[in-house]
Amino acid sequence: MSFVMRDSNQSRTETQFLIVLSALVLTFGIPVFLSFQGDKSNVTKTVAKAILTEVPVQVREPSSEKVTTLSQSSTSVTFNLPCNKEPEKKTVDSSFVRLEGTGCGASKKIEIQNVSNGFSASLFFTEGNSFTTDFIDLQEGENELKVHRFQADGTDSLKTVHIHRRAPSSNLATH
Repeated sequence: MSFVMRDSNQSRTETQFLIVLSALVLTFGIPVFLSFQGDKSNVTKTVAKAILTEVPVQVREPSSEKVTTLSQSSTSVTFNLPCNKEPEKKTVDSSFVRLEGTGCGASKKIEIQNVSNGFSASLFFTEGNSFTTDFIDLQEGENELKVHRFQADGTDSLKTVHIHRRAPSSNLATH
């Protein structure tokens, strides 16, 4: 057996290091460990509440419009899609439009596309069977948006939303 001789300063430094390391582990490690041991449903509820309060969901009538400023030069209009009637043709000054609605029954999939410029909308499902889209890019002039709902029973429905976007020069003349 061989023994290694250590100087007392090295041994004191190692002991101090171990004490500091232990204090750090206790200070930070135990609270983190205990946070994982708690009721997981509270974490889920807190995250869901934070997400829902970040983007409030509004229930509106099909004829309502909401204007949201995106930047100084463009705005977005939000339209509600009715389930049981064809949407009315709309004329807007906006570069973008957002659609809101429901699955109109047991929809398992909804697709929305502006066939005039090829833009496919992303859908975000909110409370229940409701959804909202991202900002759908509109070209100047006529825009034809196809709303295709696929039902769980195998049936589907197709509605067309016609939106006319006025040219920017006509926007200035009307304001």
